[in-house]
Amino acid sequence: MERREMWRKSIASLLLLVLFGCGGEGDKGDNASTATDNVLADNVLAPLASDAFNQLSMADGQTQVSLKESVVDPQGLPVTLESVTVSHADCPAPTSINREQLSFTVEANGPDMCFYGYTVKNHPKEIEHAKSASAQSNVMINLTSDPAQLAPKSRTTNVDETITIEVRDPDLTAGYTLDREVVVMGDGVASGNSETDVITYEANSQGVTRLVYTMTNADGSALLVGTVDVAVSGPGNHAPVATDASFRMESDESPKTFDLSAYVSDEDDGDDIQLILVDAWNAQVDLAAPDDTSNLSFTFKPDHAGFHYVKYVVTDHKGGYGVAQVKIEVVDLSAGATWGNIQMGLKLFFGPLTSSEADLQGVTSTSSNFDSNDADVATFNFARAEDSCQSKGRLPTSDELKALAQYNNGQVISDGWPVDLAYWANNNGTGELIDLKNNGSVVPETNPGGYYVSCMNEAGLVVVDADSRLEAVADDAEQAVVAVKLTRDDMPVEGQLLEASAPNRTNVTFDDTTLYTNDKGVAKFALNTWEAGQVPVNIKYDGETLLTQNVTFVADEATARLVLEVTKNNVSYDDSTGNEVEATMLDDNNNPLVGRPVTFTSPEEQSVTINKGSEVTDATGKQNASVVWKDSSTTDTSTTVTVTGSYTPQSTGTPISDTAEITFISPQPTLKICGERINDTNKRNAAGNCLKIATDRNDLWFTSSPSVAVMDQLGYSINDESNNTGDTYAGSFYEDGQFGPRGYYAVFMQAGDGVSPPGSANAGVNGQFDRWCQKLNDFGFGGRTTWERPTLAELVSLQDTYDNLLLRRGFPVRFNYWSSDVKVDSYDFYTASLRYYSPSWSRPDSMNFGSCISKRP
Repeated sequence: MERREMWRKSIASLLLLVLFGCGGEGDKGDNASTATDNVLADNVLAPLASDAFNQLSMADGQTQVSLKESVVDPQGLPVTLESVTVSHADCPAPTSINREQLSFTVEANGPDMCFYGYTVKNHPKEIEHAKSASAQSNVMINLTSDPAQLAPKSRTTNVDETITIEVRDPDLTAGYTLDREVVVMGDGVASGNSETDVITYEANSQGVTRLVYTMTNADGSALLVGTVDVAVSGPGNHAPVATDASFRMESDESPKTFDLSAYVSDEDDGDDIQLILVDAWNAQVDLAAPDDTSNLSFTFKPDHAGFHYVKYVVTDHKGGYGVAQVKIEVVDLSAGATWGNIQMGLKLFFGPLTSSEADLQGVTSTSSNFDSNDADVATFNFARAEDSCQSKGRLPTSDELKALAQYNNGQVISDGWPVDLAYWANNNGTGELIDLKNNGSVVPETNPGGYYVSCMNEAGLVVVDADSRLEAVADDAEQAVVAVKLTRDDMPVEGQLLEASAPNRTNVTFDDTTLYTNDKGVAKFALNTWEAGQVPVNIKYDGETLLTQNVTFVADEATARLVLEVTKNNVSYDDSTGNEVEATMLDDNNNPLVGRPVTFTSPEEQSVTINKGSEVTDATGKQNASVVWKDSSTTDTSTTVTVTGSYTPQSTGTPISDTAEITFISPQPTLKICGERINDTNKRNAAGNCLKIATDRNDLWFTSSPSVAVMDQLGYSINDESNNTGDTYAGSFYEDGQFGPRGYYAVFMQAGDGVSPPGSANAGVNGQFDRWCQKLNDFGFGGRTTWERPTLAELVSLQDTYDNLLLRRGFPVRFNYWSSDVKVDSYDFYTASLRYYSPSWSRPDSMNFGSCISKRP
């Protein structure tokens, strides 16, 4: 059956569906010639006009739109088409109207979806009693006679509800966008969103409505059409639930019965659920028992092999409806290709695969097409076309396909090759479509289901999968084998010298790099390596590389080892990301074990949660896991946890594992900037739980000496001994408001345990004051980690910028501030006042305020 016939059949079924949903009937009567005389004038009813859907093919010169299937008169009166008006400014207006034939013509300039309002009138004996009716004619104008149809969809909803339906498909609709206008064959309101490819449908009455939508490509040269069947149930009723089903059957002459009981359910257990409608575009379908109120079976008889879609509708007899799709793959196991390969000199063109052949060979196609030569032929998009030729050679170029189209006076035609669709060519990575039936002309891509593929091989060289081993264990533990067959004129060629090589792979060893083909035209090249990974094997014939076959060597599990390393440690108990460990599995030659699942465990599983970063090892043999603390009752300052990573190789059955230790610590306290900004001028807040920051004229950052409140918050303690260590300060002093904001402030020594005194290298480093500046780096205070002791010149610059830091920035200034500079020929550090210019000096075990400086982020 041609697709044009199937399309007309689908339109007729749409109209039946509309009548079913609305509860109407379409009987025109058997004696229209006498109906006019039998109708009483005051009983004349208006004709019934329903929304119509038609398609015009520009390629076939189609211009006439017929409305006969959409109009019926209840009395059987003659009906004429009175007017047709276009409702879309970009669509062509009708060029003529045939009133008696209920048709009109349009002259289109390009693909489009157009909408026309039409009016019809009946003609009783008394003309003054004639009645009129109006409806909408929806016309899809396409370039070709084959509307590119998408797989049907189905949804369910209730009256007065609004649903959304996404129609985007990553393979079939790539490069197309949804058009705004959506044809409603039934009741309700629908529209399309071109940005999201989503249809919005508002249901108004119960029944089944079909939505017809179109999608347009970027330059407007092609359209796709699809349908969505929506079952609308009445209020106050649990509608039956119908789900999509999928079946597979072998093709024969007899119909097959399918039971949908497993795919239908209803919350109201007492309801009888009945299958009331089945519809298919390219097969004969019937209800198995139409009078049985609990029948859920239908019979199916296809016209040909391939994929078929059957829409089905069920009801609970209480105003509830469900609709879904049945996808049936019909396989004709005896229907292999009736055509063969074509040898054109040294070039062998493989005949295209039928859908059944592609399925049996494990070749992934995009769809299939029932060709006019009565074969269901596999079709491919460009990416899958390339993949399908990997083991046979490659896609031919456009020039090679054009030469094939003209070869031997059209041998592709005489040999019975399918030619209803064009064939894919590959021109340096760019796909192009070549029409073999029209002397190799180039055609545009308009069919989302794909096109035919003829793989090509120079000199007829192919990989013999049955004699090859294309995956082997590395470490020289196993040999891979690439078996190739050389043919000419589709017959094996014996005694021809072939050469194998692995470019740029010095670690690959062949048993033989040159072999002669045997009596079957086959040569088998064996190779091994100690390194895992893909090895491209080139096969040369007559000095030219005709085929490249990838061989995969995998790591040797028998020599595998597992190493567990800590990649993130010492996080706080409340860190939701946790610590991290990473397992690495390699064999003796450091080949990664890829795609293996590592198991992570811990004896402290009641306190931690282990989350895998991935299910299996990656291309480098690594797999990580995070370990998150979950025991909220912990009071310890730190806890060390043991984690084990393990894996059991299938080849040995002996587990391999490793352990690692991670540590969780108490959350670090936070330190805020006073006033939550730099150069805060508040003269009171420095005594609180915050630390001030001021900048000098050179934009260097300086802190105030911290308050005792800050020291307490950070867990510091007082230690005025010269051998002090850890988080300590020397003492506290009270500012009464005269020389600082009222409150207690910390003072520091520059001495400490093991700290070098003035006159020595690194004087004061790791002293009490220096450790305070380091602590600010640990916190990242102010977003910086460059805090250190200031020099005397830097302190003088700060004082000179403001004169009195108390008055201008609210710093405590009763005591001098430490610098890192040492007084020459003494054991003292310089100090500076921040209320006036007054440099001085103090011994390391003296007590002074401390300001840390940050010179850069």
